[in-house]
Amino acid sequence: MKMILRLAFLLTFAASMLAQQVPKVPQSSSAKSDASDQEVVYKLSFAIYELQDGKRVNQRDYIMFARTNTASSDIRVSTRVPVYSEDKQMHYVDAGLNIRSSIKEDVPGKLQASFDIEVSNFVLADQVPNGLTNPSSPNAPILRTINAQTRSSLTVGKPLVVASVDDVNSKKRMQVEVTATRAD
Repeated sequence: MKMILRLAFLLTFAASMLAQQVPKVPQSSSAKSDASDQEVVYKLSFAIYELQDGKRVNQRDYIMFARTNTASSDIRVSTRVPVYSEDKQMHYVDAGLNIRSSIKEDVPGKLQASFDIEVSNFVLADQVPNGLTNPSSPNAPILRTINAQTRSSLTVGKPLVVASVDDVNSKKRMQVEVTATRAD
């Protein structure tokens, strides 16, 4: 008898717990469109490398996290170098890397991305062509800059070369490869 009472109590308790659960409502099309408007965080991995005669001779890797449907994300790595103008005023020039990107997810797994990539460095003394130096300031640095602005469609998880630029002063080529992976 005690066993039957325990079983009846357990069944009554289980039934009351099931009755309190919130039923699952299927998503409507408006709920699905609201989900696509939400921000999603992606990890953008940049591989910036130089090629000479088809072989990689140098590579730098950078990572940033970017949110969809928001303002841009930035990476800035530079050296501020003092430069004097003709009137003996000192100004600073940034030399290095600046990456600005913004992403938007139109379809799951596909990102529309916009990139502004600038790489600048100083020309080495043995790379300065004749006649390029300023006679009034022969020690003034010469800055070389490569800038690429591009829009691309990225497939999540697959690397894509978004820029490829020949260096006008050498036989090298700079390429920028981006891989996006979901961060959450």
